[in-house]
Amino acid sequence: MATGFRLKQISISGFRGYGEQRQVIDLASPIVLLIGNNRSGKSSTLNAIEWALYGSEVVGKKIGIEERKGWRVVNLSAKKAHAELIISTATGDIKVVRSQSGSRKSGETFYYIDGGKKYFDETGLWTRLGLDAKDFMSSVYLHQEVVRDILVTTPKVRKDALDRLLGVSELRSLREAFSKIRRSSYENCIADLLEDLEDRIETRTKAYREQIEDAREEGREMGLTKSDFTLKGMKDQASHAITLLKKVASKARVKITRLSPPSRISQYEDFVRQVRLQIQRLRSENPAATTQHNLYKKRRRLEELQGSYEHCLATLKNVKNKLRALEKRHGSLKTIKNRIGHLESDDKRTADEVAKVSDRIAIVDQAISYLKRLPQKKDQIACPVCEQPVRRSQLLKRLVSLREQASKETENLLSKRKMIGQEIRSLKKTIDDIEVLSKEDLPDAKAELRSVIEEISRETRKKIKDSDDPVVIIEKEEERIEKQLEKNKRLLGEYTKSLSLVEDVLTRIDLIGGALETANKIKQVESITSSNLWKTLRHQQSKLMQMLDDIEKLAHAISSVHVRVTRTKLGQAEKGIVEYYRTLVHRPDFDAIEISQDDFDVYAISNGKRQKVISVFNQGDMNCVALSIFLALAANQTQEGPGFVMLDDPSQSLDSIQKKRLADVINKASASKQIILATMDEELATNLMRNVTKRKKVYQFGEWDPHKGPSITEV
Repeated sequence: MATGFRLKQISISGFRGYGEQRQVIDLASPIVLLIGNNRSGKSSTLNAIEWALYGSEVVGKKIGIEERKGWRVVNLSAKKAHAELIISTATGDIKVVRSQSGSRKSGETFYYIDGGKKYFDETGLWTRLGLDAKDFMSSVYLHQEVVRDILVTTPKVRKDALDRLLGVSELRSLREAFSKIRRSSYENCIADLLEDLEDRIETRTKAYREQIEDAREEGREMGLTKSDFTLKGMKDQASHAITLLKKVASKARVKITRLSPPSRISQYEDFVRQVRLQIQRLRSENPAATTQHNLYKKRRRLEELQGSYEHCLATLKNVKNKLRALEKRHGSLKTIKNRIGHLESDDKRTADEVAKVSDRIAIVDQAISYLKRLPQKKDQIACPVCEQPVRRSQLLKRLVSLREQASKETENLLSKRKMIGQEIRSLKKTIDDIEVLSKEDLPDAKAELRSVIEEISRETRKKIKDSDDPVVIIEKEEERIEKQLEKNKRLLGEYTKSLSLVEDVLTRIDLIGGALETANKIKQVESITSSNLWKTLRHQQSKLMQMLDDIEKLAHAISSVHVRVTRTKLGQAEKGIVEYYRTLVHRPDFDAIEISQDDFDVYAISNGKRQKVISVFNQGDMNCVALSIFLALAANQTQEGPGFVMLDDPSQSLDSIQKKRLADVINKASASKQIILATMDEELATNLMRNVTKRKKVYQFGEWDPHKGPSITEV
């Protein structure tokens, strides 16, 4: 345990109120003051120290601080949070490094360097420092949750907090661990265990006997007698099985592996397995079975070929029908091509007519445009073409009518050309379809049909002429195969029946062997209660009872030590608590306070009478009481606890006089502890600067930037 360790330096980036740019704060001083307004980064600095040490243990609900629920570690403007803390101990510096990417613990990395070696186990660091997260939050880091735990919560929470402040939390944990051991539960457990084992032995034996009886009953239905359920009876059945198997193998002309009847009960399963393997082999190597398999295979192939032939024949007919349908509808290729030629000539003549009409329309449009440009008042004019006198309005009306007639004529001619084009494209597609059908699809269909017929010829071993019907040839071959299959079925039935007789004998051997093995299991189960293991279990039961007696004595001793140490340490710190209290709180009605060793509540003392402080003190005085207890107990642990304390805004609810007195108390506490104090209270800061005699490092926290973080200046 690194007792008396102090803080030397902290570097922070991306954590809580800190931006991505790394900032380094020198802590190597008896007093370190962090001064600034709310939201300037002071608390984030203190939080970074505890986070570097304890990580996720001080984040969220588990630490018991309400404000930590939903606590975000990484700054919203940063990719990751990073803290490096250097701790000074009597044996050298310890460097602690922790980082976290995102908002989850899965992105966290941690290690610490001690004596030049790198370690990754957090619990190892906590053991080295002698503080877990809860101890740190109660005995090192004073914030409003600690004030609440000391003064206003339940007795158990107060006692837990005081135990950590007194440095006896390990004794308390040990005492609670032993108190959870219930003697009666262990006594009942071992008694129930032995009783359960005896019941299991009886139940298992009964079940085994029922299994044997069931096997004998099943055996009687198969013709077995009681004398057959012996080792000799099992050997006789095995010899019979071997004899039957040899006869079947001889008929099938298959040589089998040499077999011998089992000489011990434990061999019967292996014997049955070997015989079953031989049966499987005889089934697969039986010549009749092979022939049957080949016949089925050939029949399936003929069925496939018949289907392929009928499909190819249908495909060929379909191609021919399509060709006939196209020729019936459009005529021969020559007829279709002649029709296309006539249509193309007609299209050319129509195009020439469109050009002529378009030229006429252009001339008429020019004339109309000319007439419209003439003055409206002058109606008698010379014709722009023949120079004969004409009336402008009459000529313009006639030209407009002529223009409309020409437009309709053009529209009709263009519609005619469109219809001609559509018919030409349709006829050309028909030519393409006929050529694909006659030059590609028809030859392919004929070739595929020839290929299938050749395959049928090979499979049936008959030459098929153009005049033959392949379907009829296939059907006749299938009739021949069916006759062969029927003949083979009879042979296979006799063969299978012989093998089934062997399997029946194996079933009887299984029954006998299983019953004999179960009888041996009964002997083994019944021998348990007389075994050395059973005697050892009974002996261990006696030892457990003795051990429980010892545990009760040990638990009582630990409880006595815990109470004695607690009272001793409270007695040692009592003077300091009262001294700090009197310095901070000047109340003539209550000149002292004390912590009750009965209910661990804090009482104010007046003329020998006690009152709970929460019932008579205002918030400022209660904060002074908590500060007195916290600082006095921390100062009293100079040899055992850590060498520093952290105070976050300790002057809440204190008036000006109490703030000055608090500076005096902190000055006394700094004689034995390093003090790291964050405050927004300029009045307290001024008092600390003037009245604390120890060397100080003062950091002024200026305006906070959401991207860059706190602005820190060493004063």
